[in-house]
Amino acid sequence: MFNECKSLPEYVLEETKRLFHKYRPIEIDPHMPLDEKVVYMIEWWSKTGDLLKGFPLPQEEIAEVAKRFKDGLRDGTHQMFFDLNQLEVPCLVFSAGLGDSVVSVLRQANVMYPNVKVISNFLQYSSDGTLNGLQDKMIHTFNKNETALKGTEYYDLVHDRDHVIVMGDSLGDAGMADGIPSSSYVLKIGFLFDHPEQNLPRYMETFDIVLIDDQTMDVPRAILEMIKNKSHQ
Repeated sequence: MFNECKSLPEYVLEETKRLFHKYRPIEIDPHMPLDEKVVYMIEWWSKTGDLLKGFPLPQEEIAEVAKRFKDGLRDGTHQMFFDLNQLEVPCLVFSAGLGDSVVSVLRQANVMYPNVKVISNFLQYSSDGTLNGLQDKMIHTFNKNETALKGTEYYDLVHDRDHVIVMGDSLGDAGMADGIPSSSYVLKIGFLFDHPEQNLPRYMETFDIVLIDDQTMDVPRAILEMIKNKSHQ
């Protein structure tokens, strides 16, 4: 989505595409060990941050692009976010992508409720209004966990929760509940898209529920509905 911004120089678009084709296969490689992948993910985002420097890119432009992508959320996302807000359940969105784009899409889709917080990589601006890379504390696919939350306003929000539902489409997403007290109940839902036959065994070991090529929020919404009904009994 971010690459649709008209202020991005051509050299940035070309290099971003080259980096994607180099590192994305590594990210989803079902055979490469996790510790090796982490090195490449840090390298990928460091190079991306270095690219995003020295030219203007207004936030309004990102918001305009987000209008075209607001309908790309999973089916049932709007209702689920609405229900979570009504129930005052904290909803933490971890993204290894660009946080500015994530927040813009959520706002355009009218689901950026007060209970929704986004932990991601956000653009950094110089005093003259030009881009100056990404803010510190890089979030990549394999460090979406308690470490990324420490020192933020969100840490206490989730650290003391007794029941947590974790959802993600990467094996690294299962670690988002790391650091939560062992007395807590954590349900992990994995969405599997890449190399399903090769990755299914590892996903089954990592997640409690694995959904293959599921573009909906039907399962988590059904679970939430069961919890709501149980609490009303």
